[in-house]
Amino acid sequence: MKTIKELIIADITAKVEAKLASQKVELSLFEDYYKAIDALIEQADRGNSIKNDAKPIVKSAMDKLGMAKSAFERAVRYSIDIEKKVKELGIPLDSKYGANKDRMFTEEKNIEEGIARLSKIQKDLNF
Repeated sequence: MKTIKELIIADITAKVEAKLASQKVELSLFEDYYKAIDALIEQADRGNSIKNDAKPIVKSAMDKLGMAKSAFERAVRYSIDIEKKVKELGIPLDSKYGANKDRMFTEEKNIEEGIARLSKIQKDLNF
């Protein structure tokens, strides 16, 4: 049979162990939380770094689309001149002319859509 002293020591030991176990659980919860915060900050830093890397790429794409738009406008002027000259001379258009003109206007639509999308990206990225 256990003595009162042994029972009291066992009771105190059990309570201390329970308290320590509870504190370990609480500590573990905080450690998980802090790890999650560290991961959040690390990923946000990486995302911001990539966003900053994207800025010159987006700008370059906008510049290229601007040049393409200028080339389109030049091609439209040539197209108008060609149609005028062909009509004056009374000769038929080249067989590839119609398909190329259609392609030119399809590309112009793609250019405008690209500029609009990139403009939105620039606005969203705050630059």
